[in-house]
Amino acid sequence: DMTVQRQILSLLRARRDAGDALLLISHDLAVVAELADRVLVMRAGRIVEEGPTRDVLGRPAHPYTRQLLAAIPVPASRGYRLSGDAGPGAATAEARVALPAKQIVDDVRVLSVEAVTKRYGGDDSAPPAVDDVSFSLAKGETLGIVGESGSGKSTVARIVLGLTTPDSGRVTLDGQPWSGVPESARRHRRAGLQLIAQDPYSSFDPRYTVGQLIGESLDAVGIRGDARRRRVLQLLDEVRLGAGCYDRYPRELSGGQRQRVAIARAFAPNPALLVADEPVSALDVSIQAQVLDLLADMQSEHGTAMLFISHDLGVVHHVADRVLVMQRGRLVESGPVERVFTAPTHPYTASLLDALLKLPKSAQQGQPATSA
Repeated sequence: DMTVQRQILSLLRARRDAGDALLLISHDLAVVAELADRVLVMRAGRIVEEGPTRDVLGRPAHPYTRQLLAAIPVPASRGYRLSGDAGPGAATAEARVALPAKQIVDDVRVLSVEAVTKRYGGDDSAPPAVDDVSFSLAKGETLGIVGESGSGKSTVARIVLGLTTPDSGRVTLDGQPWSGVPESARRHRRAGLQLIAQDPYSSFDPRYTVGQLIGESLDAVGIRGDARRRRVLQLLDEVRLGAGCYDRYPRELSGGQRQRVAIARAFAPNPALLVADEPVSALDVSIQAQVLDLLADMQSEHGTAMLFISHDLGVVHHVADRVLVMQRGRLVESGPVERVFTAPTHPYTASLLDALLKLPKSAQQGQPATSA
């Protein structure tokens, strides 16, 4: 998370200042900007640009360097595609491509979480992992949850998914009780709630092909036989993998390709709610940009609500409509993402934003204005 990252970088900086040399290998350009004196940019095994960090990140000469910088979520890129749809040298507002518009239906509440509390270990004196948390999510809306490690984000996700039972409070899905309901009564509703995990490879059965992995999500909604194959092929096209991946195994795919399979599998039964738990944290910046753009496209097309959990505030600012800030199991601030990120009212939110590493301003010049 951001605050621990700051502490680690401070340790590295102290060693550097004490005279140690540092070879820093990273796909996080903000970390590079924070620590490096010089930078080498590599692509396909070759160095395509090198020089002082300020020059390379502030005035990139190579199209690939410009493409990497354009892929980083910054406030000015909100509402625009990150993955270089306009070409590798896109760096102006005119060259940027807007994301598809969302259709948020405020009066249709897909998810309601009311005063939920959860303690682990059966010890009532132990601090709760989640303490009296309440929020709701509308049809088509993206709600971000941010906080440090141990803040309760993942426990909230498990409660929403029905994998963990809250000690008190209740969860309502599509207007019907979800928590406190026997699994036998929930099973037929589970297709309407899907997960995209941080590491899709660990959630895949390695014996299954891509076609089988996506197809098994269709069994719950009664799509089988030829109709199932047609739907899987349609989904592979939607996530830009194509029919050539149908008979491949997860081990034969790259990390970005596997995450696209996970997205296709999640959207296959056309769920009302998607829980994305750190879905891009393991990806490099260019693949992250492609996956974020893909999620925006799929969400717009299907009208799915999304609970987006991440410790990366830049990513949450880019994708979320509203944001919840959690600290030690409690919800300390919530509201529209633009308001929370520009004018936080809680000191903890302000401390998270202060810990957020930023690229030099010169590296963000030419980004488009925030979309309406």
